[in-house]
Amino acid sequence: MMDRRQTQASCNQFQYRLATFSCLSNHFQLNLRSRRDVVVSWNDKELAGRWLMLCPIRKNEDLAAKEPNEFELNSFRNGPEKLATIRTRRRKNTCGLSAGGWN
Repeated sequence: MMDRRQTQASCNQFQYRLATFSCLSNHFQLNLRSRRDVVVSWNDKELAGRWLMLCPIRKNEDLAAKEPNEFELNSFRNGPEKLATIRTRRRKNTCGLSAGGWN
């Protein structure tokens, strides 16, 4: 299970604000605030970088995401269908970087 630090890091990537975090014996509860206004201002590089930190191509020994390199960013940015998918999901409010659900 994720701890508060890991949860906060994930929320930051999605531009959510973590208001409350409660961990019980068999589940946890989150109170989140979506920041769609911030996500809309991201350029393609910012969008690609955040997505690649959430769904990394490479990981460290401790399985944390490695910072994406220029090749990874460019392969993502030069694939307009990839960016369009994320941007479309965001507008439709389903599984995008500012939507209520994620994979």
